[in-house]
Amino acid sequence: MAVSSTFTAGSGAGYDRIMGRWSARLAEPFLDFSGFTDGEDVPDAGCGTGSLTFALSRRIEAGNITGIDFSPIYVEYANQINRDPRIAFKAGDICALPFTDRSFDRVLSLLVLHFVPQTERATAELRRVARPGATVAAAVWDVRESPTAFSTIPLRLSTKKATGAAHATTPAR
Repeated sequence: MAVSSTFTAGSGAGYDRIMGRWSARLAEPFLDFSGFTDGEDVPDAGCGTGSLTFALSRRIEAGNITGIDFSPIYVEYANQINRDPRIAFKAGDICALPFTDRSFDRVLSLLVLHFVPQTERATAELRRVARPGATVAAAVWDVRESPTAFSTIPLRLSTKKATGAAHATTPAR
C-alpha cells in the first residue's frame, strides 16, 4: 500500500515552529487568491495545525470548516487550541477524504500536495468533494528557480458544471 504522506509528525508545537509558521504567513494571500463567501462549507485538506482553517474562520461567517490531516498529532493539537464551534478537525487521508461526493462549496489545500506521493489521486479527491461550480484551490512551494525558493504557485481548479472537468490556472508572476 502506498504511503499517503511523506511528512513526519513529531508534535503540533514543533510543526508550528517549522512548517506552521509558513502556513500562517501564506494563509491570508492564499485566501485572497482562492476567494470565499459567507455561509460556505469548506474543508482544509492537509490542515496541519490549522493555520489556514483559523484564518478562514476569522474572515467569513462560514457554515462549517473541517480541517483534515494525515497526522493525528497535528489534529489533536489543533483541536486543543480551537475555540470556534464552526471548526472541526479530523484525522484523515487526502487521498481518501472522509466526505460524500459534492459536499463542499469551496475546497482548499495549502502546502501539502508536495508531501503526497499520489498527487493525482489527492487532487481527484479534492474535486470529488466539491459541489458543481465550486472552487478547488491548492498551493505548493515553488522550487523551479532554486531548491530554497519559498514562493508559492497557487493553483485554482474550477469544476465545470456540465462535465465535471477541471480547468487549472496559475497567476502570472
